[in-house]
Amino acid sequence: MKKYLKPALLMAWMSVIFFMSGQSGAESSNTSNMVIFLMMGVLKVFFPEGLPFDEAAFIATFAQPVRKLAHFSEYLILGILMVMNIKDLKRDKAVIISTVLCTLYAMTDEVHQLFVPNRYCSLMDMLLDTAGSITGIVLYHLFAKDEKHNDITHTS
Repeated sequence: MKKYLKPALLMAWMSVIFFMSGQSGAESSNTSNMVIFLMMGVLKVFFPEGLPFDEAAFIATFAQPVRKLAHFSEYLILGILMVMNIKDLKRDKAVIISTVLCTLYAMTDEVHQLFVPNRYCSLMDMLLDTAGSITGIVLYHLFAKDEKHNDITHTS
């Protein structure tokens, strides 16, 4: 059973990404806005008399950064899960293969969005996705307990 957990987590996460990319532009905006409303809710704890800024301006200011952070974060997690599934390879090969697979998934994810109402294919989003996955892969190698992948002096 344990043998299938990592591949199952990877496939589940890829499904989450696919689902999120399948949301229409309006649905995707609503999801981003929920995160922004959550941020404002947290800020209201610190400003019980009222927020010291216009809420509409706050939403407008943070909508794009929240969306881009979501791209980066989704793929950071994908990078970790991907490298966990192929960590038995030598570190350099695991990094390269994980990066290539995550980049290919980012490309297909962006193409998928061409078929979703009010969504589009973005090279910048694909690059951001790839940067997120590379960050996840690097973080995995920095913190993994696996000696084979955590040893800085490991060669070949």
